[in-house]
Amino acid sequence: MIYLNRICLAVFTLESTILQIYVNNEPIFSLQPELVQSLQNQGSANILPPAAASNMMLSDQKKENQYHLQRFKHSIGEVSCLHIDEYVSLPPECTISVRYYSSALAQGFLSINKM
Repeated sequence: MIYLNRICLAVFTLESTILQIYVNNEPIFSLQPELVQSLQNQGSANILPPAAASNMMLSDQKKENQYHLQRFKHSIGEVSCLHIDEYVSLPPECTISVRYYSSALAQGFLSINKM
């Protein structure tokens, strides 16, 4: 039996960051800066941490509409976040893990809701 779920992952940072969500140790989503994506498409996958680079499957990526959101530093601190908000079909008893790659520490949250 498969369960429909909503996964939300958010990290409060303005630093360059890669967020990845895995199900049973296989990547299902990766959110990364455009620079990382364009360098990977040119064959420079070594800019990712070794574990992330080995799990990226560029040939299976789907093209989606790209929007550019510009975030600004606020005087009170980090008020905006990077986020992934997706609906997924998850098998029962699966393991979900998150990988965060950045030069800075950040606060974040993970929410999984069964639909």
